[in-house]
Amino acid sequence: MFQCKCFVAVACLMPLLFALRLPGQSRDTLETRVTAVGESLTLLWDDKHPWDTELLGRGATLMAEYSTKDRGVVAERLGTSRATGAQSRVITFTLPQRLTQQPTGPVCLSIVTATQHLLPVRRLSGHLQDPVRFRDLAWEEAAVQQTRSARNDTTLHVLQDSLRAKQGAYDDQRQTAQKRGWTSADACGTAHATSFAIKQKPPDVMPSSEHEGVARRVCVSRVVRVAEAVDRLLSDPSQLDADTFKEIALEVQKPALLEALLDILQRKRPHDTSLQERRAQLHAFNSDWKRWAATADGYTDPPIGTARDQLHVQSITQLSAERVFAFLLHLPNAPQPDAEDIASFIGGSLESYSRCVVDGQTQLRTKLESWNEMQRTAPERDARAQQQVQQMCRAEIADEEERSKEIAALRIRVSEESARIEAERIAITIPRTMQVLNNASCRLTDAP
Repeated sequence: MFQCKCFVAVACLMPLLFALRLPGQSRDTLETRVTAVGESLTLLWDDKHPWDTELLGRGATLMAEYSTKDRGVVAERLGTSRATGAQSRVITFTLPQRLTQQPTGPVCLSIVTATQHLLPVRRLSGHLQDPVRFRDLAWEEAAVQQTRSARNDTTLHVLQDSLRAKQGAYDDQRQTAQKRGWTSADACGTAHATSFAIKQKPPDVMPSSEHEGVARRVCVSRVVRVAEAVDRLLSDPSQLDADTFKEIALEVQKPALLEALLDILQRKRPHDTSLQERRAQLHAFNSDWKRWAATADGYTDPPIGTARDQLHVQSITQLSAERVFAFLLHLPNAPQPDAEDIASFIGGSLESYSRCVVDGQTQLRTKLESWNEMQRTAPERDARAQQQVQQMCRAEIADEEERSKEIAALRIRVSEESARIEAERIAITIPRTMQVLNNASCRLTDAP
């Protein structure tokens, strides 16, 4: 807000201003003339005015001050203008159609110079204590009415937008509920939830009698992938690098290689009776191999794990496995494995295969038990789900009813507000006759 320096300025200017005598001006107006015609407000002054150079060169600003309900007294700049010519001592302002805030009292106008001094437009007197502020009653009435109408229109638009948003949300909610069959509170009694009972048994759920055979097939398929890579390396060891060697050395090998190693171990330990147990394990592994190895490539969707899984030996046999694998590949400068290395590698491989079969059966049994338990408890869970769905349906219907009432009340309010605004809308035409405003004094404390 501009600071008022008018009283100091007026006191300094009084001796000069009283001496001026200009046509159309007088001592009472301090040799200025402020007029209004329609939406135009014009300031005229004499060339001997103390602020002539500033007004002529830098123009002036038209300000409005008025009281508001929520923000107290506000100052609003209505426009800045300059003289129409190099020697024309006339500045014309265009008055706005409305104000930015709703006034609760008179709208006091004042003219401010570029140096932010309030321009006096009349003498101080007993009943005119403010020499700078004036009113344009015709424009003020029209501007206040336009401001009120614009404010009312904004309020109405906010209500209408709220009504549209609420109606749109309600329609979407209702459409979703109808797709579910939730059309009324009575319909909620027949609302159904998705059944937990699965009619189609998953492919990884099978009878117990098939578990062992399936588990063995899965374990064989995991060894086949490594066996194919080992066969390629045996035919061309030059393809072997350090990383591939460490990776394949820790994989369970096919029965033929294990059998060759077991024969070597048997010759090294002819009196070791524990080797008979290993031969029994190897015989079972070899039987599975003959049955399932040929179809392993087409076994792309096993019921346990994935088609990319491989079968690893126990990590404690890593050093022995590397020595044995280097021996099998006839790598140069490879250390010769001793009987303990061979026994460790054979035992680790066969134990890994046996554990794979047992673990596979356990997983298949768990799947079957879970399936049976789900089917057994499905009716009870279906009943609970049914109850929850019906409760949700009733809550949804109740919420829709509340929203419908809220929308109906808002629609009535919009209609009433629209009627009130139209009734208050008044078209005020500002007179085109010239009004002299110098002595139309204004105080913010005046009654509206």
